[in-house]
Amino acid sequence: MATDQSEVLVRKAAIRFNNASLVTIFAGQVPHQEKFMVHDWIIQRSEFFQRVLDGQRAEVDKRVIELPVDDPITVQNYFEFIYTDELSVLSEKCTGERCTHFRTIAELYMFADKLQDLRCKKAFIQKLCSHILERKRDGKSFIPECFLVGKIYKGTVEGDPIRVLMVDVWKTCRMTTERVHNLPKDFLKDLIASCQDSITTTYPYQDNFFHKGAKYYMDKVAGSD
Repeated sequence: MATDQSEVLVRKAAIRFNNASLVTIFAGQVPHQEKFMVHDWIIQRSEFFQRVLDGQRAEVDKRVIELPVDDPITVQNYFEFIYTDELSVLSEKCTGERCTHFRTIAELYMFADKLQDLRCKKAFIQKLCSHILERKRDGKSFIPECFLVGKIYKGTVEGDPIRVLMVDVWKTCRMTTERVHNLPKDFLKDLIASCQDSITTTYPYQDNFFHKGAKYYMDKVAGSD
């Protein structure tokens, strides 16, 4: 059942609530730019935010942080999750061939990575694993689409836990010529290398995703809470 619209509006109002202890954040570019008012404790959990405010930039005196290249919707979802520990955009069950939940969570993971928010990275990895394990009507698991794999590889660095997850999940599906052409070369290299490393194992992926679960990838997120 979808989240009541009034509840979503209340959450948005809470995020935009203004008082002297808040920092102003602008996301996106005009005319689609959005303004958010965020509490200090949000800033303290992100090394990225702290560097902006502690540095020598003009924004420091104004307590303003600009995120011109970031999607306002992703920023909105991130702050909603911080304040409520929930994501209203995931309230409807994903049943289609292409699950938009994957894209939402992956974009949040990459944004949290930019902010160096390790706790959120782990939380989003866990949510992504949960959605992958959900079954479609035909009994098969959801597999992240080629477009999303490409976006993840473009927005992360070599060895990132979410890249490892993509490789392990794609080991479980049948590869077609069309799919190969639509996947990034770096991903295919990682996939081949991973298969070669575990070629003597009957079900190599079970040691990672299906056997160890989300914790395997959460533990790969550097640092500690």
